Amino acid sequence: MLSHNVSNTNTDGFKEFRMVIEEAGRGDGALGRPYATPRSEAPNMNDGPLEYTDDPYHLALQGDGFFAVETPAGMKMSRAGRFSPDSEGFLIDPQGNKLLGQSGPIQVPEGETISVAASGEVSGNLSGEIDRLRLVRADKPKSMGGALWDPEGDMKEATPEVIQGAIEGSNADPMRLMVELIEAYRHFEAQQKVMHSSDDMDSRLNRSGGS
Repeated sequence: MLSHNVSNTNTDGFKEFRMVIEEAGRGDGALGRPYATPRSEAPNMNDGPLEYTDDPYHLALQGDGFFAVETPAGMKMSRAGRFSPDSEGFLIDPQGNKLLGQSGPIQVPEGETISVAASGEVSGNLSGEIDRLRLVRADKPKSMGGALWDPEGDMKEATPEVIQGAIEGSNADPMRLMVELIEAYRHFEAQQKVMHSSDDMDSRLNRSGGS
């Protein structure tokens, strides 16, 4: 999990994951001793840092919500806002997924410059209002890798702030993650030493009993 977070510190809109630990094994008797075990990985949905690019097609979100994008696998959610117009004027992300508005994929008329309001209204300098971004959220979104998410159910309307001319970066802190990786490795080494010591003691006891 930590390695995955480290590898995505430069991924637009990436949300780091943290391990959820739960208690298990509690019960009566000599073997009913509680211990900690990993249950699941939970995303940290805090906002990532903003990188201002002044590109009118670059969009960042601040607050709870995602862009809705059209992918080959259907409608998904994303926090990555590095959009650009394709040959037909549709706004797409680097993977070719189309940015969705309330009326479908957003298409910028040829030769126009767009402006995007904080509430998501997209307007052209000649044609006026084009559409409004479809901003959504889900109760239990599932990461599909990078900044793409599967809602795993119905998507609901969201109201994050839209910032034009900026990109939301990864919220994974590389310095903190490297420290956590070193700590995890040292804990692993310590557990190995405990297991080796226990095996050695068992071997000595077996030899003593046999003699």
